[in-house]
Amino acid sequence: MKITKRNVLELFTVLVGGVLFVGVIWFLYVGIYNALETILYPNDPLSFPADLLRFGAATLFLVLFLLFFKRIQNLLLRATISVAPISTFFIMIVLNLYTQYYLWIPIILVLTALLVLELIKLKLPWYFYVSLGYSVLLSLLYAWPR
Repeated sequence: MKITKRNVLELFTVLVGGVLFVGVIWFLYVGIYNALETILYPNDPLSFPADLLRFGAATLFLVLFLLFFKRIQNLLLRATISVAPISTFFIMIVLNLYTQYYLWIPIILVLTALLVLELIKLKLPWYFYVSLGYSVLLSLLYAWPR
């Protein structure tokens, strides 16, 4: 692939736009989390079922994205937006299985491989692969056990 200004601009759009969409989703999740925690568990916030909310929110974001995926006509915008729901879903998997490396690492690898196969089948442009790789990278940087 020849490096052109257009390719650099597309790469920049996916990377910067993708992290911005992840930030928007994260702030939305934190807002929902804080509101529900304050309303439902005002005296004991540690009792709030964060795993359940994380699973529900990540699944909801992913389902909403999949429902609207085909309606987004601009492929670059579609690839850029896809960073957020994929990252969110992978973060949820890692955090819910935080201490069980033997479970979440194969799950992430299998899901990534399936998504790559789907991208190949759909013959989507190269920046979709960048978007997927970036999603995996962002989710692992955020959720990797310390």
